[in-house]
Amino acid sequence: MMTQYRPRTERLQRWCGLVVAIVMSGLAVTYASAVPPFGDEMYHPNRIFLTKADVQNLQHVVIESTDAPESALIEGMYAGYTRAWGQRARTARNRIKQIRDEARGLGPDGHKTIRPQMDSVYAEFRLDARSLEAEFIENVKKVLTEEQQIRFPKFERDRRRHNWLRRHGQIAGERADIVDLVDKLRMSDEARTAITPTLDEYSNEMDQPLIDREVVLLDSNKRLDAIRKGESNEDGEMLYRQVLLRRRAIRDVNTRYADIVQSELPEAYALEFRDAYNHSSYPRIYAKSQADNYLYKVFRLQDLDDEQMNKIDLLEANYRAENQVIIQRLVAAQHKRDEQVPMSFKMAGKSGAKGGSPAGGSQGGSVAQAEIAADVASRGNANAINAERDLWSQRRDLDSQFISSVYDVLTPGQQEQVPKTETRPQPGGRPRGRLEDTRNDNGGG
Repeated sequence: MMTQYRPRTERLQRWCGLVVAIVMSGLAVTYASAVPPFGDEMYHPNRIFLTKADVQNLQHVVIESTDAPESALIEGMYAGYTRAWGQRARTARNRIKQIRDEARGLGPDGHKTIRPQMDSVYAEFRLDARSLEAEFIENVKKVLTEEQQIRFPKFERDRRRHNWLRRHGQIAGERADIVDLVDKLRMSDEARTAITPTLDEYSNEMDQPLIDREVVLLDSNKRLDAIRKGESNEDGEMLYRQVLLRRRAIRDVNTRYADIVQSELPEAYALEFRDAYNHSSYPRIYAKSQADNYLYKVFRLQDLDDEQMNKIDLLEANYRAENQVIIQRLVAAQHKRDEQVPMSFKMAGKSGAKGGSPAGGSQGGSVAQAEIAADVASRGNANAINAERDLWSQRRDLDSQFISSVYDVLTPGQQEQVPKTETRPQPGGRPRGRLEDTRNDNGGG
């Protein structure tokens, strides 16, 4: 059932989001507030980073027309940018190929000697690529009107969301891009325009948590890697939780706006959006199940009578209700697992522990305490994992019972057409109805 929200409740949710954003910015005082650059991994000679889609979004968001004279100028600039980028990318690729070819003549260990040379080529290319991109952006700004320049930060905001949100997300709900999910609904222009102000609010509110996360990741990734390898005595748990705090802030914005957007979408699209959001946030939990696949095959039978249909509909309703309870518990278990700090970080820098293992030396009592703490934490993690496994087991048993019940409703001839075969259990369960399954699998929208 689609959740309904009163206007007052919705306003309260958005004010709460603003308060959370302010609090989060206060917690991030130890980090620089400047927007960090895109990471080196974005700039590679095999793929262009500033894409044609970026230019189209620039025309849509900033210029608001593809017929404006500025659009034609920008397209010409982009053509020049891609030519220059292509030349530098080809040069880098040729140099990499040459280095690898030369390494083949150095024996089985030749690849070990070429890494510094390849790193130098990639570093030089990244400098060139960043310079070309900066030059293109500056030239674009020069041809914009004052009104268009005011809108330009929206283009930069959207580009950050598009490139950072899914690429660096790890915990459930952190990778979902609500704007992208709405765009994939293929709504009418009128319906899309009606939801645009809310999506704009979402993008604005998501921007600062994204920046905060990237700033923290730039600072913490190398430190966490050193802790993982046992090369640092820094408090790994505290550092890991600083990163987790920023990840949760992103997930919380997504969770809140998923409810708001669903309540504002036309009914024809609201459930489709929620389904897409669930799959994006919890892909394993909401994957199609054995029961879904078997039910689809059953409803393709041409000779089901009314009595059989009624029985199967009742079985399906009961299955969906029980399955939804398990799904909610799995979501809660996923959130709980996301909150756990890996043991290698939890023990690092505490009571003589280093890299997740007690350090040697004369700290007998401290080492013993570290071992006890490690054992308690390990058992806590194991209990959470076992509880989640029990839920998956319940999910598989429910699927098996449902398939057997539906199978018993069929005639012997129908059973031959849709045998109750034992396949590898698929995790999760997709809460979809019979008609919607048939419609989507036939390519309908």
